[in-house]
Amino acid sequence: MAAELYAQFATEFTKSTRLLEVVLAEASARAQLKQWARITEILQRPEGVFQTLARGNPKDANVIRGRFLLARTLFEQKQFKDAEAALQPLKEVKPGDELAGELDKLLESIQRADGRVEEALATANHLVT
Repeated sequence: MAAELYAQFATEFTKSTRLLEVVLAEASARAQLKQWARITEILQRPEGVFQTLARGNPKDANVIRGRFLLARTLFEQKQFKDAEAALQPLKEVKPGDELAGELDKLLESIQRADGRVEEALATANHLVT
């Protein structure tokens, strides 16, 4: 399985310049398998590869992709507050317009699923403008 190969690579080649890419590839492969708990562990563990590298370079495209994946994963597990919290660093990074739209769409979905209709409506209005 691809996810296992990525995990093995990350374990064996901890100094690789592509380590962040490999960790995200593993998480993405596990997303296809709907292994939400494992993805959360990979991307949320404070001392893990993703969080360690994310702290060092929060504007990196792979870090941004990883934060989106973490938020989507938490959303799938109905951990709405944690999903929203996972997106907070992206508001500080101020991703490009395309990513800002994706951020608002995901945030609106989280708020709506969490029963915060007025906040979701405000976020949806922001999307339109």
